[in-house]
Amino acid sequence: MQEKLAQEEAKKKAKEEENSRKEELKRIELQEKLAREEAKKKALEEENSRKEELKRIELQEKLAQEEAKKKALEEENSRKEELKRIELQEKLAREEAKKKALEEENSRKEELKRIELQEKMNQEQKRRLEMQEKIALQEKLAQEEESKKKELQGKMEQEKAKNRDLEQERLKKEELDRIELQKQEQERLRIEESKKIELQNKLNEEQEKFVKEESKRKLLEKEKLRQEELKQIEIQRKEQQRLEKEETEKRAIEEKLKKKELKRIEIENKKREKLSQEEEKKKAKEEEKLRKEELKRIEREEKELEKERKKKLKIIEREEKNNQAVAQPDSEVSQVFNDKKFAISGRILRGRYGVSRIPVKLLNNGASNVFLTDKYGYYSIPDLEKDRDYVVTVVSEDNVLNISPKSRVYKKINQNFTNHNYYVVTEK
Repeated sequence: MQEKLAQEEAKKKAKEEENSRKEELKRIELQEKLAREEAKKKALEEENSRKEELKRIELQEKLAQEEAKKKALEEENSRKEELKRIELQEKLAREEAKKKALEEENSRKEELKRIELQEKMNQEQKRRLEMQEKIALQEKLAQEEESKKKELQGKMEQEKAKNRDLEQERLKKEELDRIELQKQEQERLRIEESKKIELQNKLNEEQEKFVKEESKRKLLEKEKLRQEELKQIEIQRKEQQRLEKEETEKRAIEEKLKKKELKRIEIENKKREKLSQEEEKKKAKEEEKLRKEELKRIEREEKELEKERKKKLKIIEREEKNNQAVAQPDSEVSQVFNDKKFAISGRILRGRYGVSRIPVKLLNNGASNVFLTDKYGYYSIPDLEKDRDYVVTVVSEDNVLNISPKSRVYKKINQNFTNHNYYVVTEK
């Protein structure tokens, strides 16, 4: 009856431990599932951020290229305008130099003419002075010869008067010629000045015409540049639209590929989960099978012990009949019960899987024995004596694993203990 109660208690404990193990397994599965979902979400966010960063970098490079092209175009236009301005300045400078050279040439010619005229006037003045000196000399000669030619005085006076009149007439004529020549020279200078003014007016007209043509040409060039810029803007706009269209198509293709990839990943995850579930089911079945086999082995051992006890009881009864002794059989029965051996068994679990080669120490009155778990994590401590105290301690090698509970104390054992499991809580 006591053994039956002990078995029921052991079954109840085993059932409770099995329920707690299942709950622990569910909790661990939920944590693993949450961790996988968190990792998947984090990977998706990192992929999205990486794509957005790549798009931003491409857009910046594109804007930089457009800015560089625009800047190069502006520099080219400014350079062309600067060259045109320099050419115009050089042309104006050449025309100014020509004009200045022409003015200098005209002034030089006028100066030469003025010098020639001055020389002529000086020569005329010299000739007049010579004539006056000659007249003075003649008058002196006449005075000197007056004494000698008194008889010819009247005649000489007449000739002198005549000569004086002729000379005066000639001087008057020369003076008139000189005045006429001066008038002609002034008229020529006036004509030249008018020609110069006319030439200046013509040059001014040509300058105005050139300025008008230049302004018209500049306007035409500006209009042409504006049209070219409008064409360039239109081309850039079309290129931008084309690029946007290509980007949209690329985004759509990427979205399709991403959806396809997500679908593939989801299918693979489902397959992996299915395979893991199947593997877990398979392992659970194997563990259950092993547990049942262990239970059967323990039950078989208990049956063998029961048979041995019954056999000993029969021997005692037979000896009692033979010897007709009363106390002896009781002592032997007591000895048989006292000689009965018990066992403690269970498993070391990490999640739902067993951990192999974990040392399980049995302490009894200062003595210790070590039992290692098998490849499925099962351990078994047999041959425990009745009414003795035992301590079972589980410590992993180098204290790597955190195992709960660390130990169990068994006081005055009188039954077998099964499914006394230990659990790996966390790794240090």
